[in-house]
Amino acid sequence: MGEQALKFFQALYDVERDVADLDSTERRAQRLERAKPVADALKLWLDEQRQKVPDGSATAKALDYSRQRWEALTRYLDDGRLPIDNNWVENQIRPIARALKLALRRQSARGQASSGRHELAALGAHQRAGLRGAAKTKV
Repeated sequence: MGEQALKFFQALYDVERDVADLDSTERRAQRLERAKPVADALKLWLDEQRQKVPDGSATAKALDYSRQRWEALTRYLDDGRLPIDNNWVENQIRPIARALKLALRRQSARGQASSGRHELAALGAHQRAGLRGAAKTKV
């Protein structure tokens, strides 16, 4: 089952590599022409696979997760400005998450809740400001 899912994802990302340098209007047109049929086939496959697995199983939960969020997962097809995934955002927030985790460890080790909260607040404000600036230059 997983091998077939990977084939669908590979096909979708192949389209993204091909359209990466196009403007958003042409990217959208190419996505609708080339990626939407793949996404539609993936949705049908997900629905078929769900019928084959028992309720409550880990596989059923994974399939249900994707099926319930299908509109959000495929929103990028209709908007050439949107990326296929959120990897860029996750890479931007990873340092924030690491710093927050470190601050929480320090706070716990010192037993000082208030100073840790101040560190977190200051760090969060600094990082959010940086992300807003980065987002403006990215898009």
